[in-house]
Amino acid sequence: LLLTGSIVQEEEDVKVSTYFNYTKQKYKIPNDIPFHSYDLFERKARSPQYLLPKKARGFLKSVSEIISLSPIRVMVVAVKKDNIRKFYSIPPKHRFSPTSDKFGFKDLPYDILAKELFFWFARYLSRQKHALGHIIAEARGYSDHALLQTFLDAQEEARFSSNSSENRTASKFKKRVSSIAFEKKNGLRGTLEMVDLISYFSYQFLQKNLRPFTKSGGQLFWKHIKEKVEKQKIQAIRGAGFQRLVPYVKARKLANYTTRMKSRKSN
Repeated sequence: LLLTGSIVQEEEDVKVSTYFNYTKQKYKIPNDIPFHSYDLFERKARSPQYLLPKKARGFLKSVSEIISLSPIRVMVVAVKKDNIRKFYSIPPKHRFSPTSDKFGFKDLPYDILAKELFFWFARYLSRQKHALGHIIAEARGYSDHALLQTFLDAQEEARFSSNSSENRTASKFKKRVSSIAFEKKNGLRGTLEMVDLISYFSYQFLQKNLRPFTKSGGQLFWKHIKEKVEKQKIQAIRGAGFQRLVPYVKARKLANYTTRMKSRKSN
């Protein structure tokens, strides 16, 4: 699982979105259809938005220039779901059902990555004088409830160990971040669509699958956006990150849950 976040000032967000939407118009990418990179670069037979290699290369080159020139910050984080399973001793074949998933464990990978991005945002805001911010997230239907819960958890410092940096960051998050909103990628906010593009090619890089996108300009696009990405790399969250980002109360409940699963299996 991979998530991307970007930080941009409100007035710059309008400018960047406008430039991106003009670029879409140039390459005849409609604004009234939700923007999905997969449709542009892979669904050749079934998507009217699909871009032939030459056209795709021109589009990505233009977007690369927008990203390079724009005053935005980007962070890409990723996690292997199997690593979470092993860390918390969740059986490989177990699937959380609506009745068994009492504590939001099904969305645990998403929760971990989102919280890392939220805290990154909070730390950035705390370094700016009197800065406040708000979060715009891609709408995912009923799954938005999970991200909303992460948003609420991220500002409760008591959920984290008293001497931890996460405890202090949660306090900053509560003080500096005013709200969260969910939007569909239907052309109203170009920066949200650009994040989709960054996520798409970051994932291809992570999967060592950029070569098929050479003619479309995917490899060159990744090279450009990598310069904007925090630490110039995709940051993998592993065991120590799980301990930092999953509140100890939730971790204890998960440990009790997996213990009960093992007990039932042995019985």
